[in-house]
Amino acid sequence: MSKLNSIQEVIDSNLCCGCGLCESVAGRNVLPMKYDSSGFLRPHVQQEPDPNAEQLVLQACPAVNANFPLENEIYDLTWGPVRSMRLAYASDAALRLKASSGGALSAILCQLLSGGEIDAVFHVGADPNLPIGNQNVISDSAHAVADNSGSRYCPSAPLAGLSRLRRDGRRFALVGKPCDIAAAHALEISDPDFRSHFPYLISFFCGGIPSIAGARRILSELEVPESDVAEFRYRGNGWPGKASVSTKSGVTRSMSYSRSWGEILNRHLQLRCKICPDSTGESADIVCADGWHLDENDNPDFGEHEGRSIVIGRTERGEALLERCVSDCSLICEPIDAAHLAKMQPFQAKRKQLVFSRLVAMKLCGLKTPDFPLRPLLRAARRAGLIANLRSFGGMLVRALRSRR
Repeated sequence: MSKLNSIQEVIDSNLCCGCGLCESVAGRNVLPMKYDSSGFLRPHVQQEPDPNAEQLVLQACPAVNANFPLENEIYDLTWGPVRSMRLAYASDAALRLKASSGGALSAILCQLLSGGEIDAVFHVGADPNLPIGNQNVISDSAHAVADNSGSRYCPSAPLAGLSRLRRDGRRFALVGKPCDIAAAHALEISDPDFRSHFPYLISFFCGGIPSIAGARRILSELEVPESDVAEFRYRGNGWPGKASVSTKSGVTRSMSYSRSWGEILNRHLQLRCKICPDSTGESADIVCADGWHLDENDNPDFGEHEGRSIVIGRTERGEALLERCVSDCSLICEPIDAAHLAKMQPFQAKRKQLVFSRLVAMKLCGLKTPDFPLRPLLRAARRAGLIANLRSFGGMLVRALRSRR
């Protein structure tokens, strides 16, 4: 299958993940990110991009490539580079409650700010003009970090702001989805000055990006008109916390995490997420995730508990930062191992293992696919076994055939 050779081909192939890299490199007047008819953020071509800019985008675009970190003594085939694994939560009780997973990620960001290692955090928060949507935000205080904490299960394009941030002159911690951070890391490889602007890359385990139509389905079930929404939280204020909406008239309604994510949002995922080879943020310095408690059958328990996160240090600078967070008691931690992690995150443990079979199904149907490194994906697929791969292959084959009609 021929490689994706243009940004328009990425869009037409339905493989765009909506990171916003193309807007940043080519210019907002050339490729602005906007919602498409399916409710995903996509570049809308206003004019032909400069050929050099387009090639730079294609070299880093997550729809075109996936550059895994080099396999070495710290590389785990399932979890990526691992220098340490911890269960952790913020020592600040208010932050632990407000954030999605015990506040560990937010506590790490606050540590960077208070220690003067960065000037601000660049991440995603709620859009006041579209409360169910996202906007890119700059937080330069612990208060601002807390205000913008919490998972946002709808499209976001944090890389759209990279060029502006580089001109800003400040040092930022960049927080993004695994695909965002992978693209940023690819830019870093070709730009030795990148880390002077973005000294820390922070990510989180990702189950996929739902269309904004998913949030609208939640509003419909809660019987709240979108025009009456004053605030919308996908999670937080507890763990896992509920999806909650506050109306302009002062009414608050909520829905359980099991219902909102498990039965609504994850049924609105984009195609690129279904073949994601890196849902655990392998290119980040530090990655966080839900450290679910286990029930009597060793399955994740999604009932309400005090929040806690899985925290993985991937790089030397990331591990050094975690050590500082532990030593100054901003994080309360305990070590865990990969076997325990797999029980807490069984979906993520299987995800990479099923990518190879899905790529084969797409190729058999004549669909374009990203240029992923196949050797590690084949090794991962062998761990899943024949039955799981056949089911995965069959499911993608059905989707691929439908997409051709």
